[in-house]
Amino acid sequence: MDSNMVQLAVFLGLTALVALATWWRYRKDAKSADSAQDFFLAGKHLSWPFIAGSLLLTNISAEQIVGMNGAQVALVAWWEFGAIAGLLILAHVLVPLYYKHGCTTTPELIERRLGDPGLRALVSILFLAGYLCILLPVVLYTGSLFMKSMFSPQLSIFQIACFFAVVGLAYAFFGGLRAIAISDTFNGIGLLVLGGIYSGAFTPTEAAAVAALHALILAGVVYRALTWRTLYGVLLESTRASAVITLILAGSFILNYAFTAEGV
Repeated sequence: MDSNMVQLAVFLGLTALVALATWWRYRKDAKSADSAQDFFLAGKHLSWPFIAGSLLLTNISAEQIVGMNGAQVALVAWWEFGAIAGLLILAHVLVPLYYKHGCTTTPELIERRLGDPGLRALVSILFLAGYLCILLPVVLYTGSLFMKSMFSPQLSIFQIACFFAVVGLAYAFFGGLRAIAISDTFNGIGLLVLGGIYSGAFTPTEAAAVAALHALILAGVVYRALTWRTLYGVLLESTRASAVITLILAGSFILNYAFTAEGV
């Protein structure tokens, strides 16, 4: 089988796995009685890991992965360090301002401060036009260009871009902000693990340890479903399973040595 087809199958399989995990996590969340609030604000019930994961993955897109690799590393590093100052200003200045006026979007804040609904509509149109004409075309094109160069599918860049747009629309249409934030976080976990393996930061075995540590933090800190008592039971059961696997491997090595010595 062509290696490109194998890579494409793995990519599509991981994408489907993220979609399945997103659906499983989405259906467990409590839904708000206000349908608009539930769609656009996730019912105001998102936990901080999903908010942080969505913020991070919103800023990591195809134009960063493709474009920044061709830019100067020092310039990109200083750009990211500058983003820290921007996030601090956002957290300590702008977010309290939004809370004070009881609003969630920039056009809404402008209307509350200046009392002009027409100005709010104008700013909304400008933001929408900017995303439609500047940001989204770049994201779709660079993502399609990456897919074309990586997997060499028998599709044009335009067709791949349309596929990406339909998948993104499906997430937004059926799940709203909650589904997008959850899928962003799950994709971030995959990016961390696979990126660490391919970059040489850690081996596949160490990547499994990183994933286990992440699961431990989620279970203990985020969902608070893991206590010290249950943690002891989990560690004990894991030790028993590891011991059984080690004994099986030891027996296989001994059998392999015996077969080799006897020329079987």
